[in-house]
Amino acid sequence: MSPGRRRLVPWLVLAGVLGVAAVSRAQFLSIPFERDEGIYAYFARLILEGETPFLGFYEVKPPGLYYAYAGIAWIFGDTVEGIRTGFLLVNLATLVLVFAVGRRLRDEQTGLVAAASLMVLSLAPMASGFASQAEHLVVLFALAGLLLMLSGLDRGSLARLFGAGLALGASVLIKQNGAFFAAALGAGLGIALWPRRTGDARRLGRAVGAFSAGVVLPLAGSVLVMWRQGALGAFWFWTVEVSGAYVSEVGLTSGLRFLVGQLRRVAQHDEIFWVLGLAGLAAFWVGAGRVGASRRTAKIVLACFAAASFAATAPGLRFYSHYWLLVMPALALGVGVAFSSAGAWLSSRTGREVWRLAAGGVFATLWLLHLAIRAPYYFQPDFEAVLRQVYGFNPFLEAKVIGDHLREHTSAGDTIVVIGSEPEVYFYAGRRCPSRHAYFEYLVFGHPDHRLWQREFIEDVERARPRFVTLFRNRVSLVRAPSADRAIFDWARRFLSDHYQLVGAAVTTPDYRTEYLWGRDRLEDFRAPKNAAVAFVYEWDDGSSSGR
Repeated sequence: MSPGRRRLVPWLVLAGVLGVAAVSRAQFLSIPFERDEGIYAYFARLILEGETPFLGFYEVKPPGLYYAYAGIAWIFGDTVEGIRTGFLLVNLATLVLVFAVGRRLRDEQTGLVAAASLMVLSLAPMASGFASQAEHLVVLFALAGLLLMLSGLDRGSLARLFGAGLALGASVLIKQNGAFFAAALGAGLGIALWPRRTGDARRLGRAVGAFSAGVVLPLAGSVLVMWRQGALGAFWFWTVEVSGAYVSEVGLTSGLRFLVGQLRRVAQHDEIFWVLGLAGLAAFWVGAGRVGASRRTAKIVLACFAAASFAATAPGLRFYSHYWLLVMPALALGVGVAFSSAGAWLSSRTGREVWRLAAGGVFATLWLLHLAIRAPYYFQPDFEAVLRQVYGFNPFLEAKVIGDHLREHTSAGDTIVVIGSEPEVYFYAGRRCPSRHAYFEYLVFGHPDHRLWQREFIEDVERARPRFVTLFRNRVSLVRAPSADRAIFDWARRFLSDHYQLVGAAVTTPDYRTEYLWGRDRLEDFRAPKNAAVAFVYEWDDGSSSGR
């Protein structure tokens, strides 16, 4: 094979991996949203309608997340499929970045194995990999920052180190977890360039200054925008003070229990990739020090990136399954290093380059076998089975049906209210919540101000008289902190009894069978089974119905 064709082979293999990833992710374009996706998509729609974060709606994530969602919705369509299409492209871009990082760390084989591994790991069902999670955006910017830092260190380019800072600053604007990557890679930069001879201190100062300026610029820009919009105080309160309180609710003992349970759950079906990934990261750390200054720098930077990846799952000590998507790029790079290191070691021992190809062949066999075994999930997913397996009793299927029903039975000017943590109903229905407290969970999680928020919500709803109210009687949708006031539930019971009639119900039994009941006549004598999860749909009673 000619040198030109040989150079083309890795790119053809990468194209094949991207093609498989695109085909697989395309199967999930229409799977119903889970609640985080629902609130992001709903707030993105409000932004497209002219609302300002923290003034037009309240949430604890930084504004970059909602603007990113809004941009995706504006380009690809304000629908489930449109947003998922945007995230499909985000995922493909992430695979390209992890290939480029792997190639820079060691060689093209490392990059290809890492990209193929990340295709599997980032789609892990128990990590909600198929969903449009904020973590997908965080790792996109974090990997871009990692690549630019490695390149900047190799070439001594302050511009690339500044670009690395920009990317990592952007990751913080998506979600606070991005700060782990910015801090860890900043530390790695300092360690890699720590002065060892005269003149190095000046080089370190310039490099750290360029990187820090890059990190600070998007954060400072966000603060400036929030100030100009009059939202700076609310921005700080919700993203720092409320967010800090939210992540401090879980104790250490419970957190460790969550860690073990979630880690076992997330790694399900992908254990071999986790084992190889951790082994590869360890091998890179142990072996890299013997290969000169450039590899020493790569060793330090990759170790900091991997440490940040695992640390970023810890805030709140809940270790939610989708947090582990932050770990997947580091694991994928570890798998790439494991196979390329094994091939290089065998080749050096035998003097035969064929062992490098053999290592790649072993991985390709493993990867294809995994895809074949899990083919129903990757290429013919049953949405209901996937959602029940991953989310259990969470009413994400029911929320889609209810939201679609409300869209059909309301007009553009109508408002609706959801009592329960299912904001995706607002998105499906295409109708607004009359309160800025659209995410109900924050009203009952025990923050010192939650009673004030409850009163604000109640006043907003009573003033608006929403056309429909959906109330979820579901243990995973109406989670109330032990210290939270029950006043809002007492109010809801009275308000619905005085002003609304029951017009719909979705009854889900413990074996995940859901029956939908619509119409006042059908629900006149309805009594919800005690062991079932029920979503009640109430309509404003204008006095024209009989019996009122």
